[in-house]
Amino acid sequence: MSVSAQPRLHEPDDLSRLKVVPARHPWRWVGVVVVFVLVAQFVHGLATNPGGTGRRSSSTSRPPPSCGRSG
Repeated sequence: MSVSAQPRLHEPDDLSRLKVVPARHPWRWVGVVVVFVLVAQFVHGLATNPGGTGRRSSSTSRPPPSCGRSG
């Protein structure tokens, strides 16, 4: 038995009978929608968060009191 190293080529007529359809990727579209919604929520949170705008007040940047000791 001899095995040829050359692949067999099909006739062009064989390929013209094939029906080619585009690949469908529904989960890719679901992933795109999920990522879009998450990004939109993040941007909305940045735009509407009152604690995220401007500088923080001085009361939050001071260290906590020293447990009632005077000094």
